Amino acid sequence: MRISINKLCSYILLIVSAIIFCIAFFNKSIEVKAVGIFVILISNMILSFENIKKNVLFLLFNISFFLFLFSRFSLNIFLNYESTEYGMYGTNFTNMETINFMLDSLYISLFFLVMGYLFFSRINFTEKKENKDNSLYYFKISSMLFFVITFLFKFIYIKDQSSFVSSTSYYDFFLSYQSNLPRWIVKLAEMNLISYVAFISSKPNKKEFRIITGLFLLVSLYSMTVGRRIEFMLNILLIVIYLTLKNDSDSSKKLSFKNKLTIILGSPFLLILLNSISSKRDSIHQQTLGLFGNVKSFLFSQGVTVNLIGYTYEFKDTLPKGKLYSFGPLIEFVQSNVIYKKIFGSTAFSGQTVERAMEGNLFAHTISYYIMPTAYLLGRGYGSSYIAEVYYDFGFIGLITANIFIGMLLSLLPRLLNKNNWILNIFSFMFMRNILLIPRAEFISFVSNSITFINILGILMIYFLGITIKRIKKEK
Repeated sequence: MRISINKLCSYILLIVSAIIFCIAFFNKSIEVKAVGIFVILISNMILSFENIKKNVLFLLFNISFFLFLFSRFSLNIFLNYESTEYGMYGTNFTNMETINFMLDSLYISLFFLVMGYLFFSRINFTEKKENKDNSLYYFKISSMLFFVITFLFKFIYIKDQSSFVSSTSYYDFFLSYQSNLPRWIVKLAEMNLISYVAFISSKPNKKEFRIITGLFLLVSLYSMTVGRRIEFMLNILLIVIYLTLKNDSDSSKKLSFKNKLTIILGSPFLLILLNSISSKRDSIHQQTLGLFGNVKSFLFSQGVTVNLIGYTYEFKDTLPKGKLYSFGPLIEFVQSNVIYKKIFGSTAFSGQTVERAMEGNLFAHTISYYIMPTAYLLGRGYGSSYIAEVYYDFGFIGLITANIFIGMLLSLLPRLLNKNNWILNIFSFMFMRNILLIPRAEFISFVSNSITFINILGILMIYFLGITIKRIKKEK
């Protein structure tokens, strides 16, 4: 069995990274550990380009991992960026034991992530033949109609949010915003994303895709007026995933060289835009930094998430016990259920309070309160990270298992897309979009943010609208 040059180089670098990191582990050399992590990231990138269609999700996840968890170490150690403004190596810490732990957890995560990915990539799926049922055509029509409707209400909803932010601040918005719009308008606005995912799951042609995606990008860009950088980034990545995974047999749907060049050349300018939004959101005076200065500033600001791993290590003996933060969103979803409330009473929390931080099940609230109690109560937060959650709940054994599981998902999700199963396609796209954020979000958030009541309701409405259109057509 012949092995490609990409795979060979990737495997060699993987072994080299393991050797480098093992040497650094026993010597406790921060700089050498960072080199080991950098080499395994390069190895994963090279592996991804061996078959970009097959490996696009794995590639994007590694980019996300670098952005949120390793960019500060990289900028500080390799480029000497912001070397004295914070703690050591661009982190908030001066304790070498904590910094060593942070790097150890990053390398272990990446190593077992790629191990899981390589193992499960060997599993082959037999794609079913496309059936002759034309229901998908009607689901496409209904999802387009539903998208246009929700697009209008989404614009109205964001305008209401933007007005609130303009008169207060981003943090007041996060802490106390409540829409004055009718509830049904808010709910329809929240269905905009799922209506778009339903649309791209129904095999649109080139013209249909361009029109609907143009509107989707427009409303995503507008959402940045309320500081929603992450939502915008995830929507962009969703489109990239879709374009990459489209059927190779349809040349009109391929990602052309022109589009690839646009993405590559446009990325630095997108980062500058996001950095400007970040500075405006945080009320920071924006200096003229130039192209590379803005890119480095953006990367450094996003890399703040790595501090969560350090804080988790330092607070591990004082954080609340008896919690399973890795499954916190699912636990809170169950506790907010009407039946659960009637049996056990209401345990739902809202806002940012001491009670929610200490008694709730969301790690983002608890760790933020421990790190900056006063700022947390005023609406600020640190977010979360799947590495921090899984380590606190289950230790290194849990961290190894979780990353093998994530590697499995990164391998299997793109291959779950099926010409015959519209529902499966929808949730595959939603999982792929949301799993890219878990380096700076809850471990199980890719599930809890995909399978929501509002998403299920939106799918049902699109489904029954499609069935209705189909019946009307047949009666004619």
